[in-house]
Amino acid sequence: MTTTAEVTITDLATTTPDGARLTVAIHHPAHIDPHDTTATTTPLIVLAHGWGATHTVWHATARLLAAQGHTVAAYDQRGHGTSTLGSNALTIQQLGHDLATVADALAPHRPVVVAGHSGGGYAALAYATQLYADAPRSAPQRLVGLLLAASAADDQQTPPGELRIMKTKVFQRALRNPRLGRQLLKKTLHPNTPAHTQETNRRLFANTDPHTRLTTFASTSTMDHTPHLRHITTPTTILRGTHDTSVSQTHIRTLQTHLPNTTVDTLSDAGHILPLEAPHQLARQIHQLTLTSQR
Repeated sequence: MTTTAEVTITDLATTTPDGARLTVAIHHPAHIDPHDTTATTTPLIVLAHGWGATHTVWHATARLLAAQGHTVAAYDQRGHGTSTLGSNALTIQQLGHDLATVADALAPHRPVVVAGHSGGGYAALAYATQLYADAPRSAPQRLVGLLLAASAADDQQTPPGELRIMKTKVFQRALRNPRLGRQLLKKTLHPNTPAHTQETNRRLFANTDPHTRLTTFASTSTMDHTPHLRHITTPTTILRGTHDTSVSQTHIRTLQTHLPNTTVDTLSDAGHILPLEAPHQLARQIHQLTLTSQR
């Protein structure tokens, strides 16, 4: 993508009804005031990260989009980074409500394009299904683009043995060790991923609160968005890396079959952590969704 504007990052926070404080980083052209909520035409782009990460995983993608003139909100999901947990249980539906809180606080009168990676995609689908259930007529004008990167609608139960391992102090110590931690997470990335990217991925995962990490992975055991997907008419782009061992072609076909307005793209030489492995491709696809929404 060609960059055209100086980019500024503004840090904000918004609070959910149950008291969770969600940290938000706004990437925007320097001449745009991110506190101005009166804009009504240009979509706000909202980025939701996956389990064991923070909004910083989107940094390169957000910067590329902001340089194209977009305003981009990347936030820490509850319990991740500097966002707090609040009083409600950490569930997929709650994370969908959290995304709505961010979108409504920053863009109450303008359309939004939402991109979710992995668990962020589960939250994005929860947000979309809630929106279409509550306001089916206005939902297509509110949510004008949806990108699901290395994500799925169902069949994401973490094996009980893996959950038990996550609870152990041995696992925590291994994650904190750079060499061992990178080895533990190696399968989440393409085999040829540079060492510095592997280390970024490890640090994000290792620095996530263990309780939050365990709870989020356990939260998908009964997740099934498929009965609601046929109602979501928003243009949707689905991305998967060729070396993704977490999301299979079956998951992608399920999304493609049930969502009525989809485009699927496979990214070569990429694994599961697409925001770190393929930020340019993500930015290009999100940019295209915003252009499509304005035609």
